[in-house]
This record gives sequence, C-alpha cells and structure tokens, in this order.
Amino acid sequence: MKIAVLAGGYSPEREVSLSSGAMITNALMEQGHEVCLIDSYLGIPDGEEIRFYRLKDGMEFSSHIGESAPDLEHVKRRGSLRGIMGNRVMEACMESEMVFLALHGGAGENGQIQAILDGFGIPYTGTGYEGCFKAMDKHLAKLLMREENIPTPEWRPAMKSQS
Repeated sequence: MKIAVLAGGYSPEREVSLSSGAMITNALMEQGHEVCLIDSYLGIPDGEEIRFYRLKDGMEFSSHIGESAPDLEHVKRRGSLRGIMGNRVMEACMESEMVFLALHGGAGENGQIQAILDGFGIPYTGTGYEGCFKAMDKHLAKLLMREENIPTPEWRPAMKSQS
C-alpha cells in the first residue's frame, strides 16, 4: 500500500511529531508498504520528486528531539505562508492510498487537516475532524461528556493570560 506519513507541522510539538513520523515510516516500510514521509508545514519543494520509499531502497528515517521548544519563527520563514499545509502536500496525499497522521498539536489535532483530507476523499488514520475539533477544546469536551452522562471529574475553565 502507498502511504503518506504527515509529520512536523507548525506547533510547539513539531520535533516530537517529526520523530514519531520517522519511526512510523520505518515501521510501515518494514511491513512492506511504500511510504512517503512529509513535513506537513514545510511541504515538498517544486521540482523535487514525490518519493515513496520501500525497505529495499535502504532508507532509514530518524529525527532528533531537542531539549527546548522548536523555533517556530524560523520554521515559519522556511514554510508556507499560505496556510496550514506546505507546498505539494496534498499532491503527495492524493498519490497515496492512505495518509498516516503523525501530527501532534495544532492543525493535526484540531481537525483542520482531517477536514481537508475528508473534502478530497482521502482516507487517513485516527479520529475524524468533528471529534478532533470537539476534543481540542477541553471545556467543550467535558460539557459534551456530561451531557451524555459520561462521568468526568469536576473542572473549572481557566482563562488564557493576555500577553
């Protein structure tokens, strides 16, 4: 199966996502799949081939998780200023039979990328956009659970500080 693995993205959890994506890609290749690992925010440069690797190609992917948060301003300067997905990401997703979401935080967890993939009819792993959207807002999620009589500990919403 041809699988696109989306990792990276534009969130403070970027490096963890890149590391997850590398490990997932290696595991999928070991299972015999053709896999394309893509940084969902930086995308694929024009002129660069969209490449799906197999284990026999001898590729092994890795990514280092730093001790501090990623420099998102640096990532922003390198990436797409057009939106949440980088150049040619959708093209690679449309070439695949399945997208494996290895994204952490931001657009990978709040349902935005899932909604785009749904709009193009591209199958992906994980929860759909509506579930992601509802779960991302913890106060809303707890209200919905309570409405369905799902036990949840008491909570109090906290306001974000204005910096």
